[in-house]
Amino acid sequence: MKIYHIIQGINNLSAGTTVSVGAITHNLTILGNEVFVVATGQKPKEWPYLGSLKLFENKFTKIGLLSIGDIKTIRSEMLSGEAVVHGHGVWRIMNLMPLIIPKKAKTKIIWSPDGMLSEWSWNYKKYIKRPFWYFFQKPALNRVDCFHATSLEEVEDIRRLGFMQPISLIPIGVEFPEIENLAPQKENKLVFLSRIHTKKGVHLLIQAWGQIANEFQDWSLVIAGKLDSDYGKDMVELSKTLHAPRISFVGEVLGDEKTKLLSSARLFVLPTFSENFGIAIAEALAHGTPVITTVNTPWQDIQTKKCGWYINNTKEELVNTLRNALSLHSNQIDAMGINGRIWMEQDFSWKKLAGKMQKTYDWLLNGGDAPIEIIEKQS
Repeated sequence: MKIYHIIQGINNLSAGTTVSVGAITHNLTILGNEVFVVATGQKPKEWPYLGSLKLFENKFTKIGLLSIGDIKTIRSEMLSGEAVVHGHGVWRIMNLMPLIIPKKAKTKIIWSPDGMLSEWSWNYKKYIKRPFWYFFQKPALNRVDCFHATSLEEVEDIRRLGFMQPISLIPIGVEFPEIENLAPQKENKLVFLSRIHTKKGVHLLIQAWGQIANEFQDWSLVIAGKLDSDYGKDMVELSKTLHAPRISFVGEVLGDEKTKLLSSARLFVLPTFSENFGIAIAEALAHGTPVITTVNTPWQDIQTKKCGWYINNTKEELVNTLRNALSLHSNQIDAMGINGRIWMEQDFSWKKLAGKMQKTYDWLLNGGDAPIEIIEKQS
């Protein structure tokens, strides 16, 4: 099967969508498919995934656009035979690709909003987004044959905006590190690892840490993520203004460094305002690290699985939860981490989820009975 994954860019390997696209293309290739990643911009310093890259980089892509020649090339490639186009995200030029594929083409289109249709995202910079939505993005998404959602919350976001196409409900997977080979020692270290963006609630975390840090002298806070935005720089200044002790900003971490950081941490925290999935949460659990996150993620099961805390994203609740969590004996926290690792191994392996995705693709191309993951079209 020929499969094209469409994404705006892949140069940021710390971005959740980039990681998930790389992982799914890798595992679909292992299953015997011919898989391509089509994106704008530069190739990242490392790309540890199978599958072919088709990257477009020129004066147009540097300002977020495509040339007419690029569009013709992409269109010709995707219409060269029977294929599946799987797009990721909204609000960018690559997210308008359904508009260039005729409805009668053999090519079938499935689209993953990747959390960008949530109410938080919908209202963030809404005065810029609304015109783009009605003139370009909505017509493009009306063209797709099927959506892919990673959670029931994302299914609701898709339906809320009036899209009635079938939806394939398949979560994002996670890679499982060989923690035993690294033999790390768990430390009293609270780790945040994600994009440094206001959506992720880093300001709440720094404020909460500043309030409780002196009560837990043997704990430290590590914030991992690129600091190249104004918000990132503001967070560094906020930590200084609050005189928050034992807090370190380590920048972007990838590969073995990420594995070492997550597996050596005793707790992981993501006080986010909106997530369709939250791959960093799954990665932390896979590394045997319990998680504190918010009701704005689809991770309510961390409570029933006894591997974390699921809270409202207010500073007060974050302070109380951190105080309770850090007061536990290390053996209690580490036992929660083991619970999370077992859960991830059972339900979130990329190999298993890639197989489910391939069944969706087969159904789109060939028809027949819908896979169990499909939520049927509504009239």
